[in-house]
Amino acid sequence: MRVPLLTARLRTDQPVRGVPALLRGFLGHRQPESVLLHQHLGEGAQTRLIYLYPRVQYRLRDGVPLILGLAEGVAAVAHATKDLDILELAGWRYRVVGVDYEESEIEIDERAEPCRYAFASPWLALNQENYARYQASSWHERRHLLKRILIGNVLSLCKSFDLAVAQRLDAMVDLRPTRVYVKKQKMVGFLGCFSINFQIAPGLGIGHMVSIGFGEVALSSRQERPAGTGGSS
Repeated sequence: MRVPLLTARLRTDQPVRGVPALLRGFLGHRQPESVLLHQHLGEGAQTRLIYLYPRVQYRLRDGVPLILGLAEGVAAVAHATKDLDILELAGWRYRVVGVDYEESEIEIDERAEPCRYAFASPWLALNQENYARYQASSWHERRHLLKRILIGNVLSLCKSFDLAVAQRLDAMVDLRPTRVYVKKQKMVGFLGCFSINFQIAPGLGIGHMVSIGFGEVALSSRQERPAGTGGSS
């Protein structure tokens, strides 16, 4: 399955500080009617999160803001950045001197052979329920749990794009835990390599909070160990 992608690279008068969540907050407040920019419906106490794989994802690389629009998100990103001249993030003000656009198509689909990947940013795999299970598990059980969650993340991605998966997905992980702070809350993320018989376009995220840069997938050139022997945490 091929999915349209628009990448908007913002050129600013100075390197941008902070985290991608600040960028999402700024654009979301600037255009609250554009739900895909912030993924929330309603106002005040009635606000609720849209459980949809994010069509707009934010990145901040070496001080350069990037905004990715997928499928319906292409139009949202184009509109949000068309006349953007100022960024105000956490008390810092940046002048936007230009926006570079790159249009492409990405492919997400099942594969007969495993594809090798690495996480370019921490993968937030655990929620409150499976975090407790992870903590109480042995090394082998943790690895098996992370494999299952990884496969579930990929299947959720497919479901969001109405992509049917005909074959059984199988994965291998070689991951290590890393401490992550989100809104001053300490969380456990994972970095390292994995393989799965599914094609994930580099730059996309899987897991929790992918819209603000977590779980970003990159291709891995590292030689994986045979299935069943990969380690994690």
